[in-house]
Amino acid sequence: MGYIIADNECNKTLGIFWRANSDALQYVVEKRFRNYADVTKRVILSITSQIFDPLGLLSPVIIRTKILLQRLWQLKLAWDETIPIDLATTWNEFYKQFACLNEIRIPRQIAILDAVRFEIHGFSDASEQAYGACLYLRSINAAGNILVRLICAKSRVAPIKQISLPRLELCGAVILARLTKKVIAALDISPDDIYLWTDSTIVLGWIAEQPSRWKVFVANRVAEIQELTTGYYWKHVESADNPADIISRGTQPILLKNLDLWWLGPPWLRDNLDKWPKTEHNMYTSSIPEQRNVKFTFTSVLIDSEIFTRYSSLYKLVRIVALCFRFSKNSRCTVGNRNFGDISNTEFDEALLL
Repeated sequence: MGYIIADNECNKTLGIFWRANSDALQYVVEKRFRNYADVTKRVILSITSQIFDPLGLLSPVIIRTKILLQRLWQLKLAWDETIPIDLATTWNEFYKQFACLNEIRIPRQIAILDAVRFEIHGFSDASEQAYGACLYLRSINAAGNILVRLICAKSRVAPIKQISLPRLELCGAVILARLTKKVIAALDISPDDIYLWTDSTIVLGWIAEQPSRWKVFVANRVAEIQELTTGYYWKHVESADNPADIISRGTQPILLKNLDLWWLGPPWLRDNLDKWPKTEHNMYTSSIPEQRNVKFTFTSVLIDSEIFTRYSSLYKLVRIVALCFRFSKNSRCTVGNRNFGDISNTEFDEALLL
């Protein structure tokens, strides 16, 4: 006899809870509030690690804790050393809202029933503190109904060594390219089209050209992006409609539940193609940074020779030089090996090169 699941039963699989009655995934976070007096780097890491989020669906919240931990590493604090009051206050206010993550319900079904078309839409973004990417499945049935659902996301903290914002945006695009490749390999469906969106016109300009045009940092990443996303469509999206912007900035746990932009993507994605943003090809073709400097070396050789002023015809000059060459060679040979007659093409070329 098979196991019967009750309607209200919540089953845990790989650290994620599944509610059978609503077929939804749920995160369960145990809240053990601490005052700033006993908040240490070890405590923050321990609490953050209890959130098992393999799909990155809580990335806008988790990235806030990653940024805080990076700040603590910069301060070179010991594991059990009490953190500064201002950072402890920030952490406590943030941690008070952790219980709000338990209220989030994520539909397990991401595709519409009887779908006839599937599309993958990916978004990337970066700020001075973090960068990341998120993927959505857009499915359409025969009646024209459209369903858009978040598949997964990935976030990273910006390097401690400061780099320019366009370079961080490019790093976000690399994360998006890698994530898209992995998701497509894991899905049981074959998407009809794949669209990748970024709000950086500079990144679009880099991707549209040959990697050899750019400096090493940009060239290496552009080459990887082009290899991973061959046949995909790179498009421009406004920052206000970019769900990956929520990753790069982070958000409070209390706000994540009702962020439709995060869970459902931009509103126009649930509309027809003619309502989507238009990407003009000339919007990113001027003033693109990171161009490789091409250097030319010109060598000027000054030859002081009377022979160049003696003849006005190049043809006549070359024939005379060829005859001089022949005389020089014949003088060193026996009579039987000497060259006579018309000037050969080989002699003419040697004289011209000289």
